[in-house]
Amino acid sequence: MTQLDFALIGNASLALEAARILTGRGHVLRSFTVEDPALAAAARAQGLPVGPVAECDYILSVANLTVIPAQTLALARRGRSISMTVRCPNGRG
Repeated sequence: MTQLDFALIGNASLALEAARILTGRGHVLRSFTVEDPALAAAARAQGLPVGPVAECDYILSVANLTVIPAQTLALARRGRSISMTVRCPNGRG
């Protein structure tokens, strides 16, 4: 399996689950960017690299409701032209 570098932007526990899945499959999480202090603390407790978006292969936006600036998207070496929305029902609508 090819190991990929990811930056993850998110603001819900679903983002933590995505990080767990990525690292569990042998990928590298370069950054975990969140606004919620409680989520940031939980991510730090799990050893995740909380901070601004880092250079990576792909940027994942999970449970993130903010627009990601073009200069941030440019940090993704492989994922610049990929746009995808995945609907994950979580029982809240």
